[in-house]
Amino acid sequence: MAKSIRSKRMRKLRAFKRIRYGEKELARLKNMLEKVEAEKKNNIVDVNQKDCNVGDASQMKIDNVNNCSNQKMKISKYPSWLCQYKIKKLAKQDKKRKRKEMKRLKKEKKVKLNKKKSRGKKK
Repeated sequence: MAKSIRSKRMRKLRAFKRIRYGEKELARLKNMLEKVEAEKKNNIVDVNQKDCNVGDASQMKIDNVNNCSNQKMKISKYPSWLCQYKIKKLAKQDKKRKRKEMKRLKKEKKVKLNKKKSRGKKK
């Protein structure tokens, strides 16, 4: 193991960082735990009151299903588990896809207009 002054200093600073980030992480975990417990209290439903037909799949509701092409939910938001760089990447791909679609539609529109004009000239 290196014993230079610089490496000793860097080890010491990393130890300080571990302590500082450990406190932040602990606070974040406690906050998450409180949120989960609050959700559990709000979502307690008596089993007898709940009507549930397990065999009938057509009656089951699926909320916030992700779209395969752009990973967006029905409410046009990205899921919370998706990291920011993936969101930016998907948004860029979605823009590109929309741009291509618009170009294709404009091209089709021009072709239709040209056909109408050429029909009118023949008469």
